Amino acid sequence: MKKEFISIAVSFFPVLCLSQQLIIPSAVSGNYKNYCAEQWTKRGVLDESMFNYCMSKEREGHQNLVYLAGKYNNMSWIQAAVDYSVGRWTKRDNRQDSMVYHTLNLIIEGYEDIVYMSRQPDWNKAKYSACSAKWGIQFEMVVY
Repeated sequence: MKKEFISIAVSFFPVLCLSQQLIIPSAVSGNYKNYCAEQWTKRGVLDESMFNYCMSKEREGHQNLVYLAGKYNNMSWIQAAVDYSVGRWTKRDNRQDSMVYHTLNLIIEGYEDIVYMSRQPDWNKAKYSACSAKWGIQFEMVVY
């Protein structure tokens, strides 16, 4: 009962703030209904089972996004990574939070790889700096 109240209360806020530094758009602002209906309507007929599956995946994506971003909340780059991920997967005010989460996860995995690689004896700081300047927050591309 308490969990339901919290999720309902949070859904009315346009932005969910995990801390003073980290801002994540709310699930409601993602307009999942519009996105899922557009994806699963063919010739004016909505495939309700796929629509419901899509809605479930987007809600799950938002929950995973909030968890993952919160886990890395102390990193100076996390807001830029969230903003990049949200921007990449928002089209016509519809957001795919399953893909926002996936993109943020790739960025974080790239960051973890960079941390590991930087501790290796053959670390090439100049190459890292050049790639970092090119790709910015996309740590997975810096690693690539």
